[in-house]
Amino acid sequence: MAQSPHFSIINHNSSSSDPLLTHNPHELIPLLELESFGEDPKNNIQDIPSPRILSTHLNLLNLPDSVLSSGCRVLYIARNPMDTLVSYWHFFNKPLGFSVLWTWFMRSSAVGLFRAEKEKESLLFLTYEELKEDPEKHVKRLAEFLGCSLASSEIKEIVKKSSYQRLRNLDVNQNGSEKVHWSGIGPEMVQRLDQIASQKFEGSGLELKSIVRSS
Repeated sequence: MAQSPHFSIINHNSSSSDPLLTHNPHELIPLLELESFGEDPKNNIQDIPSPRILSTHLNLLNLPDSVLSSGCRVLYIARNPMDTLVSYWHFFNKPLGFSVLWTWFMRSSAVGLFRAEKEKESLLFLTYEELKEDPEKHVKRLAEFLGCSLASSEIKEIVKKSSYQRLRNLDVNQNGSEKVHWSGIGPEMVQRLDQIASQKFEGSGLELKSIVRSS
């Protein structure tokens, strides 16, 4: 539930009750390609109150240049490649066949965006593993990136409100799961992906750690 810290930071001064108690984080942050520009869009971007928070699974390179030139802030969250692949596998309910998904996935890479972050003040690159391992440090970093000045007590409260431990027990989130299931993926495939990732990441300074490793 990586979206919840961003929502909590932007709305930390809100006097209303916590929307995370009654809404899944995905409901609070519209997905561009489905909810704003899909076949049956539910949200008109212009109707969303400012400051707007939007999410997308599209690569930044596939979005118009105006995304960065307009002054908006772009947060790119990456995850360990194998965990990401398995997450896609479960999300799409396995309709394409794993070999098709594997071939497509091997063509993608976040390294270019990681390098671009060093040159663009409007782009922040974080990893899911960083947020999980040291949430206070990276919530503070994210808040500063978004132009929000937060006291230490506010950072701790945001981490508490948006934590997986808190959100997973709410009725609204009972269909979600943080656990990554690697069943059916052999050690040879894991090794192959690790080799490809190492080649792509070489010299970039980017390191994505696994949450779960195959035995």
